[in-house]
Amino acid sequence: MRFGSMIIEFFGPAAAGKTTFAHALCKRLNERGHHANVVLSYRPGAQLSSPDPGGGMPAFRRIVRGIIEIASMAARPIASKSEFDLTLNLVRALPPRSVVWFVRLSQYVLRLCRYWELSRESAEIVIFDQAFVQVTCALALYNEHASDASILQALGLVPKADLIIRLDAPLEMLEARLRERLRLESPAERILEANVEKNLAAIPIVDRVDRLLRMHGASSRFCSLDQPSLCEALDKAEAMILRLRDRNAGRDPVPIDIALGRQHSTTTTSEPVAQP
Repeated sequence: MRFGSMIIEFFGPAAAGKTTFAHALCKRLNERGHHANVVLSYRPGAQLSSPDPGGGMPAFRRIVRGIIEIASMAARPIASKSEFDLTLNLVRALPPRSVVWFVRLSQYVLRLCRYWELSRESAEIVIFDQAFVQVTCALALYNEHASDASILQALGLVPKADLIIRLDAPLEMLEARLRERLRLESPAERILEANVEKNLAAIPIVDRVDRLLRMHGASSRFCSLDQPSLCEALDKAEAMILRLRDRNAGRDPVPIDIALGRQHSTTTTSEPVAQP
């Protein structure tokens, strides 16, 4: 069954399980004939190999891929003008104090703009394990003095997903996952990633962004800690997608209270509002 264009976006603290959940949801949807795809996904610490114990090649490929994609956009400046304008305005709203992260986040936003436009033309359900909301969190983190007003300004600039989902986990679990990720990361990869302390410092910012999104009815929330709760969160996410599809098609929406009456559930949600 083809939905037409539908974009789903995840955000949350580092190591909350965004990539894992995105791929699990994609698999679930495809198994049920809904034609989904995860794009622009990257899992730190997943590409270390014995022939390259320093991890130089994956890090090098990341840098080269970004350069090539930005160069291809620069080669068509008229077609890419809106993407460059959005990137410029977004980093102006929340300019990172670190030059390194200014460059990193700017090039990521440019790449994200390109993938987002391609996703709008897709007939699939397109899932971003992190996209513009997550970028806004990162920009606020590296700005260090971001206000609610500047965060709202940034959120007002970026294109809106059809469904925005926050993932979360307890602080102790996030810290343990981040330290394990650090152990698995190569020395070269660590240069391109935030350290454990910086990632943990992002949690209050994610909370602020979540609160601001909820003020406008644009966020749902899941906390998936184990296999049973992951399955329940997948049930809930799938039901929300079906409800949104039916609403967009002008049909009566399906109920979305799947699997949430169990006392052992660790999933919390709020009703999402589809964005234009």
